[in-house]
Amino acid sequence: MSRHVITSQLVLALLVNVPSAHAQQSASFELVSRSSSEHLNVRLISFPDVPSFEDRANSDLDNPCDLTDSAPDGLINADDAICAMWGGGDPELQLGSFRLAFRDPETCELTWRRIVARAGVAYTLGVPFEIVAGVGYLTQFPHDPELGEQVHAFTLSGPCEPRDPGVDLSTTCSAASYGGWLLHLPYDTTLEDTHELFCGEDYPDADGDGRPDECFDGLWPSGFLSVQQHFNEPGDTGWRAAALRAFFGRLEFPSPSFALSRGDALFVHGDLYRTEHHEPPRDGITCP
Repeated sequence: MSRHVITSQLVLALLVNVPSAHAQQSASFELVSRSSSEHLNVRLISFPDVPSFEDRANSDLDNPCDLTDSAPDGLINADDAICAMWGGGDPELQLGSFRLAFRDPETCELTWRRIVARAGVAYTLGVPFEIVAGVGYLTQFPHDPELGEQVHAFTLSGPCEPRDPGVDLSTTCSAASYGGWLLHLPYDTTLEDTHELFCGEDYPDADGDGRPDECFDGLWPSGFLSVQQHFNEPGDTGWRAAALRAFFGRLEFPSPSFALSRGDALFVHGDLYRTEHHEPPRDGITCP
């Protein structure tokens, strides 16, 4: 089986002048199309706090990434993000298709954009939406047996300011009603796993079972809450989930905790509307 390695270094620029010595945040990604099911070739990712991409696409074209006979359209939207991640802007490496989606906090709809370039034919599906800060994104890169395993490797980098202030979850779409919120995690968060995400870093564990006894400073407000992340590893692809619920005055964890990685975003389901504000703790080093 052939293996196409697609590598690009993406530098996200602020729309204002930023001193070169300003602190930066970055995360590296490797997206691999391993499964014959396109629904398993997925990665949930967070952009830097300043999700500003270079103008490298023209949304009026059949293939917005192919600027051979055209210039960028002067707009920054989902097409610019796709063209940056998918093949590094080189049309010869943009094979098959690439999809980018997020849940619009204004409409609560899952909004998506897909660019297809296959067998000399190119077209787009969905809307070239504006990139929104502070939300998680879903990337999807369907597997094409004729192309073999494809690897899209890239790094997203950007300045630390203006910093993502967190999200007022009580005013967003109810995760229970709308099928899940895509939660953004800042690159410099100190959260290590879903237990800390649910209950805060300093949760008590008097019985030493590795699970929180109480939640004081985390995402979980009350009731039921679950988070999901997609994994795509050699020979194994699918969804991992962690959950927490209150049951007769004690916390129960129906599924085990899993580790968080830099650049992750998470699907969140449950009574999210009860949480008024969520801002993950930061290390104070990456972004002083």
